[in-house]
Amino acid sequence: MSAPEHKALTTIRINVPRDRREEFRKWHNCEHSTDRMMGPGFQVLHRYNAVDDTEHHDIVVIFEGDSLDAFSSEYYMNSLNNPTPWTQESMKFIKDAERTVYLLQSSSGGEPSFDAPYAYTVRLNSTGEPGADEELIDWYQQELLPRLCGVEGVLRGRLLKRVDDLSNIKTAEQKIQGTRMSECAFLAYLELDTFDNFYGDAWTEAARGTPWSAAMRPKLMNIKREHWWLDFTKWTPERRVAAENSHSG
Repeated sequence: MSAPEHKALTTIRINVPRDRREEFRKWHNCEHSTDRMMGPGFQVLHRYNAVDDTEHHDIVVIFEGDSLDAFSSEYYMNSLNNPTPWTQESMKFIKDAERTVYLLQSSSGGEPSFDAPYAYTVRLNSTGEPGADEELIDWYQQELLPRLCGVEGVLRGRLLKRVDDLSNIKTAEQKIQGTRMSECAFLAYLELDTFDNFYGDAWTEAARGTPWSAAMRPKLMNIKREHWWLDFTKWTPERRVAAENSHSG
């Protein structure tokens, strides 16, 4: 029996000075991630580092939940509004924080049997014209994601849409970090086991080689592409067991 697909996720994009990276990782690995993952509905977190220095942020943390309820529960809101002393000190040196909650719109490829070592994310907007969001979602769902997931090395692709009211909440942590939400309404999140075939012929054909793709490209606004390598993962015990059972069946 397959484990249910996670319907929502939160991304936290940040910059951390290089001389504070070890301090950040110790806090995030040993306290903060555990505190978050104890919340009802949380399933897994993946923390990625930027592949190179040309990205918009150094680090992105992605928390996945079984539904949007995971990111509005009493436990979660209490955690956001009552940061521990270690959290308060750590957040003082975190820069350019951007936190956004998303709802799943489309998925292709199925859950990987292991934590993918690489990820490719694209933040973007539609033109904003009537029906433009729906057209973008249809294109990703019916054509783009299935084609990209057919490229060797691409394990899964998902398209998610920003949930404004949950992304723009004002909390004690938000005040410390000056957190903002992403200006882009959509997030494409691809998990990969290699970047070797990235932007090769197969990728280019999958991404651009149809009339529909050619028609959609001029309609994609404010595109921000980012490449990541996996630094840290934490699953809830129940979700890890469900995933293992799913893949062993």
